[in-house]
Amino acid sequence: MLPLRWEMNGKLVEPEQLALAPTSTVALRLRGRLLLVAAARSARFYDAKTKKRLAALKGVHSTRFWPK
Repeated sequence: MLPLRWEMNGKLVEPEQLALAPTSTVALRLRGRLLLVAAARSARFYDAKTKKRLAALKGVHSTRFWPK
């Protein structure tokens, strides 16, 4: 996995409490201000405007926004 970073105060930083293994495959989905970072059996939700983590789930599969 390439490093996942976003710009914050002119610097590139890792999303708050991302904590994924360097070999993780991730899927990114954005709906409005909500960013979903989905990896194997886990999901993390961020507010893309404030860049704060809102929630994290473990033991989930095929995470996606629903309904579309």
